[in-house]
Amino acid sequence: MKDLKNFKQWVRRNSKRRGMICHFYIEESEKQEEKDKTKKPKQKQYYTKADYAFFNLLNDTKDWIVKGTMHHGITDKYGNLSTTPCLNCFEINKEFFTALELLHDEGNDKFEFGVIFNRNKLRRHFGGDKVRNVDDWKHDKPRPSKGQCWLYDIPKRKWALYPFNFCQVVRVKLQKTDLRELAIEAIPIKTIMGFLVRKQDYRGISNLPKVKENDIDVFPLL
Repeated sequence: MKDLKNFKQWVRRNSKRRGMICHFYIEESEKQEEKDKTKKPKQKQYYTKADYAFFNLLNDTKDWIVKGTMHHGITDKYGNLSTTPCLNCFEINKEFFTALELLHDEGNDKFEFGVIFNRNKLRRHFGGDKVRNVDDWKHDKPRPSKGQCWLYDIPKRKWALYPFNFCQVVRVKLQKTDLRELAIEAIPIKTIMGFLVRKQDYRGISNLPKVKENDIDVFPLL
């Protein structure tokens, strides 16, 4: 696959001493929901999760606006879910390339848009303690405190992220605001290095990063 080969070469040229992580905007397809008759049909929305990515592309703000989500990770010893808002990402490495190949071979009705961040610049912006690798939690270990639950995952639950379930998860901790405790952050556009998009969206998206006045590469790999 020529596009994947080009992407691998680009990563090797640009990731040295920077590190790259990818955050996906995900949308379950209606077909997938129809397959599972046990689930209650979702209320139709006026926008999808991926629309947040297109909103960022189309506005002329020189930042990338993200919304943190809670309940990432495992529960504490009392069964409480984590309330730490995070941006869930994957490290771009050999396992990530393998997942992209599987996505291409098996079809994709879930991953709509990927933003590739410069990990080192994120660490400088947020602080090193807020951009962390996630470890697999082992059942013979004591449960962490509620404030540390976002740093762990249970491997079998990561299958929901297939084919990226074997990739290294990296989470960016965001701060809650005073408005309903929403976690919304403006990330400097200079932290973004590239986009992964669907092939049918490539032509429409490839020129849009110029609005941000930043050198962002676009790859039609989803």
